[in-house]
Amino acid sequence: MIAALKRFIREEDGMGTVEVIIIIAVLVVKW
Repeated sequence: MIAALKRFIREEDGMGTVEVIIIIAVLVVKW
């Protein structure tokens, strides 16, 4: 799971850090 997130962040490095934080926050809320 964490490895997939790191890979996703690495691939989507062009997008803002804020968007990454939002995605992680959504995942945390779903858990």
